[in-house]
Amino acid sequence: MKRKAVNVCHIISGDLWAGAESQAYTLIVGLFKAKGISPNVIVFNDGILLKKLMASGIRVDLISEKSNNLAKMVWRIYNILRSTGVEILHTHGYKETFLGGLAARLCNAKSIVRTHHGKGVMDAGLKHRLIEKLNAVCFMDRAIAVSEDLKAFLISKNFKESIITVIHNGILADEVCPRREGSDIRAELNIEDDTIVIGTVGRLVGVKGHKYFLEGAKEILAQNENVVFVVAGDGPLFHELETEVKKLGITKNVRLIGFREDVFDIINIFDIFALTSLHEGVPMVLLEAMLLGKAIVATRVGGIPEIISDSRNGLLTPPMDSEAFAAVSLKLIDNKSVREQLAKNAKKDAESRYIIEKVAHSMESLYKVAL
Repeated sequence: MKRKAVNVCHIISGDLWAGAESQAYTLIVGLFKAKGISPNVIVFNDGILLKKLMASGIRVDLISEKSNNLAKMVWRIYNILRSTGVEILHTHGYKETFLGGLAARLCNAKSIVRTHHGKGVMDAGLKHRLIEKLNAVCFMDRAIAVSEDLKAFLISKNFKESIITVIHNGILADEVCPRREGSDIRAELNIEDDTIVIGTVGRLVGVKGHKYFLEGAKEILAQNENVVFVVAGDGPLFHELETEVKKLGITKNVRLIGFREDVFDIINIFDIFALTSLHEGVPMVLLEAMLLGKAIVATRVGGIPEIISDSRNGLLTPPMDSEAFAAVSLKLIDNKSVREQLAKNAKKDAESRYIIEKVAHSMESLYKVAL
């Protein structure tokens, strides 16, 4: 007799639209399309994630953290889990694991699975470390790390190696596609058709290393003025980066364009996609840029070297090294054939290894073990 679909509830804050939210959205939609999984979602904020999930036809319950205290949130999660017959709770964050885990234990859900999208708050203050310790001991039966590097980090924090599975992120290939002509985007951003574009996409926070991207931009422009640098994303460092651009004297060649819903149109005009992060899990935007056929320059941190093989499908540089970033970027600017070969290989890898169907299959197998 064929087993009914596994009933899984995902919990994620959804206050931002950043890496973890993008990863969770892609996974949940991929599972929704799979026959063996019946996913539903609880979010704590009315934001982009909620709207995108609802537009995909997925059941989403909003439990606002702005209008409910912690006890009320646990109680509402408990009622949802019990009324929907959830078998597996899948959490995406420390707060979600603590509140959802407590509710899942109360209603006797069969298993709690947590995805670690990055290092999170485990190196933060005492309160966060204590909550994470409690989460690991009481509210987590299986852990998913999005990279081998992150798995090693979790083990160093005394997580049991036997419960950790590495599942790289995946991408929804049918959603990663430009909608507008590149020439129109270039015109909008006041970039000439023959100008080289080096761009990056990500939340404007310190760990993304935008400082080194801009310092490298200055060095590149000292040798080639026909380059424009595009920074897409929003965050607390936006105005600080504006000031840095003026200080470096590169305002004419830099476009700080903020958050863009048409991010794939933006990436599509890049000749080189750059990541100068200080740490990463496996960035969704890296996989998306690969699928869009972009030459990649990225720092050798976190899970990036598991995705980018240096000189085959991209170029790797040390973190916090603007000179190295500038040097490899200039190499690609001066050699179009190398750019094209790296881009071709990156696209091929994205299509063969990181499509969401493969990730969903791995996740479904893990759920069955968790039961």
